[in-house]
Amino acid sequence: MEIKKLIEMLLRLGFNRTEAKVYIALLGGDSLKASEITVRSGVPRQKVYGALKKLSHSGFCIYKPGKIHRYSATDPQISINDYIKAQKEQEVFREATALELLMKLGPMFEKSEHQFNPFEFIEIVKGKNQIERRIIQLEDEIETEFLGFIKAPYVKPPPKIPIKKISEKKLRMRCIYEIDKWNEAEFLENQIRQGIEARFVEKLPMKLAIYDSRSVMLDFQLPTDTPTYTIVVIEHPYFAQLMKIAFNSVWEESIPLIDRKELIDFNK
Repeated sequence: MEIKKLIEMLLRLGFNRTEAKVYIALLGGDSLKASEITVRSGVPRQKVYGALKKLSHSGFCIYKPGKIHRYSATDPQISINDYIKAQKEQEVFREATALELLMKLGPMFEKSEHQFNPFEFIEIVKGKNQIERRIIQLEDEIETEFLGFIKAPYVKPPPKIPIKKISEKKLRMRCIYEIDKWNEAEFLENQIRQGIEARFVEKLPMKLAIYDSRSVMLDFQLPTDTPTYTIVVIEHPYFAQLMKIAFNSVWEESIPLIDRKELIDFNK
């Protein structure tokens, strides 16, 4: 019972359990071989050598050279006092080092906070479900204007921003559709009657959505037979303005929808 208590006290002093057992074993003999320490301490021999090295470095044991290597404990009154003194000196050194680091690292941290990260406003979204959720979030946050290049394949149907939002917020929606055989003509005609502005072209280079001249969603469709589900969302007003210029250029070259028959005829 006394040995267990001594081990716990040595642990509080800074020993690990192996070192504590080996040190107590050394105190019980005048000069011990590693094999004898293993028997007395119950510590495997391969671990005894590591503990002896650490104890010797800390001043708790000494190595006695000879044909057979032997080890002895040093006087606890001397070794423990020296150990505590060394710990206090190390603590003073650590505190001084910490203060010096604070003086040098603080300005570095403050400087890094103000540095511009060119990738902070770029978001890559993968997977059909994740893309649909992100698009819905962008549509929910829109306040004044939506511009879009709409083409197949669709992750979700063309923007179905509520008519209530269009009327209450005086939201302007302009969409350019690539002519295809999709079945949203009835929905689209209803949107046009409620205020959406729609035009059509034979071919669009890519999918594009611009939200309030601040956020842009791009879909870089890869040239594969299987649809890919990856979009890039860029939250940057200058880039959004540039994309708006590109949108307006295509808008001027596109045709408006007069009735469904015109859409069908154009698609033939």
